[in-house]
Amino acid sequence: MPSIHSPIETFLKEYGRSYRHWEGLAERAKELCEKKLLDKGIQAISSHRTKSPDSLKRKLRMREGHNGGYKDQDHIREDIVDLAGVRIALFWPDQKSMVETAIKEIFRVQNTIEKARTDPGNNDRSEDGAQSTYGRRFAGYLATHYHVQLKEQDTNALEKDDIIEIQIVSVLQNAWAEVEHNIVYKAISGPASLDEHRILDSLNGLVSTGDLLLEQLHNLYVLRISSNNESFANEYELGSFLFKKLSQTTKAGKVRLDRIEVLRRLLKVLGKDTPGALESMLKTIDFAKNSPQFAKIAKDYAPFELGTSIYIMQCVLSTTRDDDAPLNTDKSERDPYLVKCEILVSAIIWVDDLFGPFTEWLEKLLSHEKTAARISSLDWILGSVESRRILLKEQKPSQENQKSLEILWNWFEGHPEIIVHFVFRIAKLGILRDFAKGFDDLTKINGVVHPLLEDLWIQS
Repeated sequence: MPSIHSPIETFLKEYGRSYRHWEGLAERAKELCEKKLLDKGIQAISSHRTKSPDSLKRKLRMREGHNGGYKDQDHIREDIVDLAGVRIALFWPDQKSMVETAIKEIFRVQNTIEKARTDPGNNDRSEDGAQSTYGRRFAGYLATHYHVQLKEQDTNALEKDDIIEIQIVSVLQNAWAEVEHNIVYKAISGPASLDEHRILDSLNGLVSTGDLLLEQLHNLYVLRISSNNESFANEYELGSFLFKKLSQTTKAGKVRLDRIEVLRRLLKVLGKDTPGALESMLKTIDFAKNSPQFAKIAKDYAPFELGTSIYIMQCVLSTTRDDDAPLNTDKSERDPYLVKCEILVSAIIWVDDLFGPFTEWLEKLLSHEKTAARISSLDWILGSVESRRILLKEQKPSQENQKSLEILWNWFEGHPEIIVHFVFRIAKLGILRDFAKGFDDLTKINGVVHPLLEDLWIQS
């Protein structure tokens, strides 16, 4: 019996005090995953969990007996890497490569483990260490586990070294794993019987068959979307269509889809949001990284990484005039300065959303003829109560407001930086933010940009 000062007891006490910290870490990791999956048009169910102190205690006791005992707390930290975890259950198993790309974009990946329990009985150990003698016929739990850390912009000094486990499974594997976990691993009502093991094993075989059927169903789903040739209903339809089409000419793992909803909205505005119109357009775009077309646009966007959706949108915009798609059909009946305010604020939020962190896009924006009047106008539109009331249609722009809007409009319209030109154009074409839902994005940008603008304004 270890003493109260043993590494396990000390680690458990520390974990009990920091449990809320690990809960917050897991929740934030899940939110980052969900946002990225939505951006890529990937349908999945994401969940997070934090290992309970009781479960951790049982796991440490069990593993201590198998690894010869723990020397110190650092030894435990190296061994236990699933205190905070996120599970991503995919609707379409063949999109796993896209999720793997997303994980590498969000986190700093420390280790990757392919979980394939093909060794009979390998997964039949309960939480208390009891081993079953049943030898299963099917593979059991199939998943990819990533041990990751948050990137610098998403963390603080206390969290930078904390490990989070990200698990990628299919929805069917996820359901089977939950049942199996409760019956075999948890063994709440005692060890699982031989018949229970046989049924779980049989179900696992059906799950593997189900995964194959889901992949075939995905192919049929995309084929139906293509055959119907109707407008893409949502980002998931567009994401599935693009993934299948681009995977035919590009390695699946190299298809870096993101910002699917922005692309869908642009295609809709231009009347090109059907499979037929998009496929015709894709044939004119060379997706090879070493092609002159891609290389030129990637160079223009440097140092920002050129994702597939931005690349497609840039190619579309290069052959589109602003009057090809009228901005808001009721524009003539609205205050032109309200329209300009909506476009400018949308462009600022888009540049932060698509080309963050703010330090990089702000440097690009301010690199072109920054004057005291432009800095002051930018500070006004980002942080003033007036600009928000104008966007909510609660007041009309005053003459002073109109002057600020004209200053910003001329600045953005003549800006040579491609990222500024890009977001300004899509906003002018009608890809606007929904300000009725609130100003969280604008408030966040203002919080980090205002101090810098204030310093620049004083210096000028």
